[in-house]
Amino acid sequence: MPLGSLINNMAKLSDLAAYRKFLNTSYFFNALTEQEVESVLSVCTEETYAPDTVIFQIGDIADKVYIIYKGTVAVTRTADEHYIEFEPVYGSGNIFGEMSLIDGMPRGATITVKTACTCLVISREDFQWLLNKSSHIALAIMKSITLVVRRNDSVLIDILKKHNQKLTEDNLEKKLLRKQGCAMRG
Repeated sequence: MPLGSLINNMAKLSDLAAYRKFLNTSYFFNALTEQEVESVLSVCTEETYAPDTVIFQIGDIADKVYIIYKGTVAVTRTADEHYIEFEPVYGSGNIFGEMSLIDGMPRGATITVKTACTCLVISREDFQWLLNKSSHIALAIMKSITLVVRRNDSVLIDILKKHNQKLTEDNLEKKLLRKQGCAMRG
């Protein structure tokens, strides 16, 4: 990446010192060296969003990855053909949008801003450059993906438990109605 591009990107960040400190203390990036943090910041731009803004939708083509600096977003997905939706909420330090940039698939969720949000944003090309540049940065992204998978597993298990509970209740109700019907005939 040309030095001029790096300087231009860094100039787009309103508070470079605050972003540097943020990355140094965030769960995903706290193991990065000073030079690696500078590499991440060199390709970031800053984007702010008002509440209820949809950043991207399921099926969109991926072009950016987002690191939440301030605010929260809801991640909404359809879990099965019955359109069960779940909404994990991501806050400061969370990363989203990385999976589609890695696997090349369309976005798998809709991201909607819950509270006013400022994100550090990295383009597809710059994201690939970072992953190729540093194994520590690649590991930080892998930590993010692992968290997403674990969170989704937990949410889906909760959904299945609730669905199973409802089926059990419905089944008991049907058995009771059958039993009452037999008693009335008998």
